[in-house]
Amino acid sequence: MKSHVLPINAYAAISTADEPKLSAETIPVFSKWLGTWRISLQRRALSEPELSARYDKSSKTWDRSIERLGFPAAYRLLLGRAVGNNAPSHVLDCGVGTGALSRALTDVLDSPFALTAVDVSDQMLTRAETALNGTNAETTTCQANATELPFADESFDMAMTAHMLEHLPEPEAALFEMVRVLKPGGRFFACITRRSLASVMIHLKWRTHRMTADQVAELLEAAGLVGVENLAIDHAPWCRGLSLAYIGRKPL
Repeated sequence: MKSHVLPINAYAAISTADEPKLSAETIPVFSKWLGTWRISLQRRALSEPELSARYDKSSKTWDRSIERLGFPAAYRLLLGRAVGNNAPSHVLDCGVGTGALSRALTDVLDSPFALTAVDVSDQMLTRAETALNGTNAETTTCQANATELPFADESFDMAMTAHMLEHLPEPEAALFEMVRVLKPGGRFFACITRRSLASVMIHLKWRTHRMTADQVAELLEAAGLVGVENLAIDHAPWCRGLSLAYIGRKPL
């Protein structure tokens, strides 16, 4: 497995002057300069066991929650634009949850494809496997941390993720892994919780990053993706208020 070492924390490098830099285990909550004083508040990130346990507990009601917010329909529209006329044959869904993003892709693609679904939550994976059964996706599930993917370099035609990266203390670590396993020319799609009033409750409950559009774009480019583009979420006001959607590709 190739290693990717940054001279500095990539997320910290793109933070603005009014945002706290990250340590390996904290999520920024608040930072403000008051004259020569900087007031900063950070919160300990959820550990992998804690995050897995929370998602296990939420798995039974997860589909109902995201359906109410309009995410499945938004995913279908966004993935239709991300895929275009080039159907991938092997797709990685990192942080698959109950499979909403992957189910949307099965609606977008007419032909069968191989899908590898990764999550830290065993219960989420079980529900995703059930939801994808009988679709045109030949699904393999894998319980793993996105920062240490157990796959060979250049294994997938497309890598995608929805509302997973922001849960990690260092989202760039998972991004580098996803780019590593992506084939040259392969496409990348991500939905990420944005910095907005609507996302405050999510931020407080799940201890997530809340990034601006510029921060997300720079983060993706720092991971080596090119052609990075912000896709407008044209409907579902809650989706638009909570999320940013981006595409990119791995250079040839």
